[in-house]
Amino acid sequence: VLAVAGVKYVMVLIGINDILTGNATSAGLIAAHERVAGVLNGAGLVTIGGLMLPCARHRKWTAEKEAVRKEVNDWVKKSGVYHHVVDFEKAVWKEGSEPMIIKEEWSEDGLHPNDEGYKAMAKAVDVVKFFK
Repeated sequence: VLAVAGVKYVMVLIGINDILTGNATSAGLIAAHERVAGVLNGAGLVTIGGLMLPCARHRKWTAEKEAVRKEVNDWVKKSGVYHHVVDFEKAVWKEGSEPMIIKEEWSEDGLHPNDEGYKAMAKAVDVVKFFK
């Protein structure tokens, strides 16, 4: 990203695959966010942190992995390391579900959005505020 001419804004959405397919910890993912945001902010880019999507319908989901996802999302919201935060979690969440799941019609595997899910995510991005 840093080598691409004209880049002003960078969206960072990391962690969910690390959580589901490995043994990622909240401390490790938070450290990764801090490193990435530090480099991007240091380069003068506007950084946007994206909240990880709910994934309780995914076959590799566990309550422990959900706790890591929630802890990292809470940190992204409150840490201030990003200029802006986009709540992708809320954008695709099947309201009232606990644990949180993506609306069934927006994801076949319970994690990766389909076209309709991506449209919902796009609507969550308030591009107007990035150009103020």
